[in-house]
Amino acid sequence: MVLEKLNLGGYKSLKTSPRGLGGLTSLKEIDVEECEVLEERPSRVCTLVALEELNFVGCKSLMKITGGLGGLTSLNEIHMKKYEALETFP
Repeated sequence: MVLEKLNLGGYKSLKTSPRGLGGLTSLKEIDVEECEVLEERPSRVCTLVALEELNFVGCKSLMKITGGLGGLTSLNEIHMKKYEALETFP
């Protein structure tokens, strides 16, 4: 079995992403919608070449999307709305 979708949406107290995300090489979608205290984009996301969709809607505390998105060669959708703290975007 291969994990293709990681849905952490609605976890109101999630500040950081789970460790080991970079090892999920078949992951196609990450959903962290309404994770209101998430401060940084999940680390190692740029190594997920199969990733097609990122959903950050409602992550009000997200301050940084660092490390670039250039390695995400399959990415075709990024959902971003309701930002109050975003300081940097690649």
